[in-house]
Amino acid sequence: GWGLAAVATASQKCLESPPGVAPVAVTSLGWEIIDGQPAPSRGWYLNLRNWRRYEREWPHHPYPVTIPSNNIVALNRAIERILDEGLDARFERHRQAAELLRGGLERLGFTLFADRRWASPTVTVAYPPDGIKAAALMEQLRVRHRIAVAGGLDHLAGRVIRIGHLGNQATTERIRRVLGAVEACLREGSAAGSPGRGSTRTAAPRWDPAPRPAAPGRTRRPRRPARRT
Repeated sequence: GWGLAAVATASQKCLESPPGVAPVAVTSLGWEIIDGQPAPSRGWYLNLRNWRRYEREWPHHPYPVTIPSNNIVALNRAIERILDEGLDARFERHRQAAELLRGGLERLGFTLFADRRWASPTVTVAYPPDGIKAAALMEQLRVRHRIAVAGGLDHLAGRVIRIGHLGNQATTERIRRVLGAVEACLREGSAAGSPGRGSTRTAAPRWDPAPRPAAPGRTRRPRRPARRT
């Protein structure tokens, strides 16, 4: 096993379900720790002992509270979709999305915050290139490209950008769109805090190690010579 006492998550993250449910799994090690506390918790909703007691003593209603039934149904459907995709395929999709985004950002001059060996495949944090303001880049992505990117917290506020790629966001198509928008902002100069009106189509994408061939342009038919009358 993982050697963990308890595991908690949120329904709106990689499970791709509406927010409102926080699944918690407690192992035998976790219960030993909980039951070994000298002073039992006086809480109710977050008291895991209450949940265990209701499961044992009230099996037809094994919850100490009224649960959000609609969210539980949605979570069940989300889990079915995950299993239909297959766990191995889903994990690999997230890994590929993370590698595509991180490689693209590095080619654009960004510096990754976390070591790739330990970085989560669901989120990427990076320092912008020199001269680029994180807040300005986030604003231009939102205004010009309708892409929401988060910033840093605490001492990293204003210094990094934070891009989530989990669930249905972890696809090659969506990651390519984000990288294209980031490069467009860099080329325009808008991410440096200036208005920026430069062309975004002057060169092949720098973020893409294997850029797609450009779509063929429309050709015009030659005009027929005018007839003389």
